[in-house]
Amino acid sequence: MPLSYSFRLLCLALLAIGCVQAVAELAFWLASPRLLKMLAGSGARRQEQILFWGQLMTHAFALALTLVFLVPRYVEAETNLNAERVGWLSAAAAALVLCRYLHALLYGMSIWTRTIWMLRFYDSVEPVEGTYGTNPPLMSVAQPCPPLALVGLLRPRILIAKTMLDSTKLSAEALAVALDHEQAHLRHRDNWKLFALACLPGLGLHTKMRPACLHLWRRHNDWAADDDAVRGDYPRALMLAESLVACAKSIPAKEPRYLFTGLATHEDELKARIERLIGLNNSQPKASNRFPVLLALAGVLLAVACSLLAAVAPWLHETAESILHLG
Repeated sequence: MPLSYSFRLLCLALLAIGCVQAVAELAFWLASPRLLKMLAGSGARRQEQILFWGQLMTHAFALALTLVFLVPRYVEAETNLNAERVGWLSAAAAALVLCRYLHALLYGMSIWTRTIWMLRFYDSVEPVEGTYGTNPPLMSVAQPCPPLALVGLLRPRILIAKTMLDSTKLSAEALAVALDHEQAHLRHRDNWKLFALACLPGLGLHTKMRPACLHLWRRHNDWAADDDAVRGDYPRALMLAESLVACAKSIPAKEPRYLFTGLATHEDELKARIERLIGLNNSQPKASNRFPVLLALAGVLLAVACSLLAAVAPWLHETAESILHLG
């Protein structure tokens, strides 16, 4: 398949981004349990931030490495500016990488569109009377999914099932703590984080003993919002556990396809969260600040990576040519 010089560069860039990102994602997935263990004393919010930025950095690292180092090196060494044959296997792999990113972007935009439609046209949405101290205002729906959630990006709303407002099923104090949980999601822009991750492709690596990075992020995101709502007060932790139990019967079997961060959305995580809240008074991890250690370790790894790139630079053009002619 003959391709012009510009299309060869594009093909090479896509191949490099796809390969580097896959390797970086695999490395981060393998390292994530160790990272979370090292940051156990730093709190769930720090762990959530590491998981979020780590997933984004696999793509940023692949893009930066390709555009700053690999492509310029190839351009410097390439002498043929005319059309040249590119192997079908290389062209197909490059097209696959492009399709992965386009599919993820379209998926993220479709979720955003569904969210806008849901907030504007969902039946029986009405403001809740009374003072609940929420900003944005609290809105009730007849059959929400899930029963309590922060929905939306630009103009988010806190939606709650009318059954959750029944004082015989959930006390006013427990409801107030549950709303603080949703306010924590709002303050930390968790819906925006979820949208960013939805717009980027992932390999979906997971095993029974090692969950996917996105699953880990959502777990620690909920834990962090729990901690923000509890504020270190054990009675508040028990009231939040009460709210989770009240939501248990209303957890959807299939997760809705719009942007939201809910109080209780995954049945498999509910038991662990309740046990964590009940044991919060006696099992607080010892405070430790290992984040500077992680930064230093990241710096060392970056220096090693730069040294390796400098070592392979003389063979980079030949390697790129071999890859382009596969198939």
